[in-house]
Amino acid sequence: SRMVLVAGQIPYWRLWSMPYQSKMFLLGHVLLPGLSRLWGYFPGRRIGLGFDLPKGVALEWAKWIRHPEGLFGYLPEHNYRKIDAWIRA
Repeated sequence: SRMVLVAGQIPYWRLWSMPYQSKMFLLGHVLLPGLSRLWGYFPGRRIGLGFDLPKGVALEWAKWIRHPEGLFGYLPEHNYRKIDAWIRA
């Protein structure tokens, strides 16, 4: 068995420095959920953010931006204990 892990960051809006903090707040609290519900998808290209997202993905990203632990606040922690693999750093 093998697994690939990609480094990333926790997207919680308060962890960003200004002016990005206010932009992440707007993205997670207004743009992602609001436009996704209005259009049925997130029209990122239309508003200059580069790419569109399916509604479900956009709503999930918005949820992660609003939670202090990002996506880890929504994944069951007990599953991490089941991982038995070598790590190459």
